Amino acid sequence: MIQKRNFLGAPASIATTRLFGTSPKPEDLPNFRTLDTNMAVQRTLFGKIYTPEESQGRLQKFIKHWSDHRFGEWVFRLHDGAFVGTGGLFYDVIDDEQVVALGYVLDEPHWNRGYATEIARASMRVAFEELQVENVFGVIDPVNVPSQRVLEKSGFEFVKAFVYHGEWPSSLFRATR
Repeated sequence: MIQKRNFLGAPASIATTRLFGTSPKPEDLPNFRTLDTNMAVQRTLFGKIYTPEESQGRLQKFIKHWSDHRFGEWVFRLHDGAFVGTGGLFYDVIDDEQVVALGYVLDEPHWNRGYATEIARASMRVAFEELQVENVFGVIDPVNVPSQRVLEKSGFEFVKAFVYHGEWPSSLFRATR
């Protein structure tokens, strides 16, 4: 098991060629609701629609992760301000081991445009260059081939099929610095 490190921290904002990400804030709740209430989006994750209270809880979890660990997932927008999705790094537990994981969720109108790959690659630069993490893990639904391609284009390799958090059949990927 890895110990949680006292990282110097990730930048609270991050930019890619087409996107701008900021650490989450309470006013991002409408964006979380957009993701949490779209069944097409949720089908690629855990297959459930979230209540307003659950969305508020997810947002608070993102904010707390940043506060506690000085890194986390960003809220991404196009440079014109249009909301695209969330993505970044977070602590997770996989096979009873504490790991740093990559996550990303895009709103459906922004699928298949390369934004997830931009988010993943920018997150990996932060993980390896700024946080000096040795390994980053990615967990996806095995039928989500587009997400698998995002991970592969971002330097991840398939590790194994497993059951994520004892509930969801998943594919585990890993990228090593």
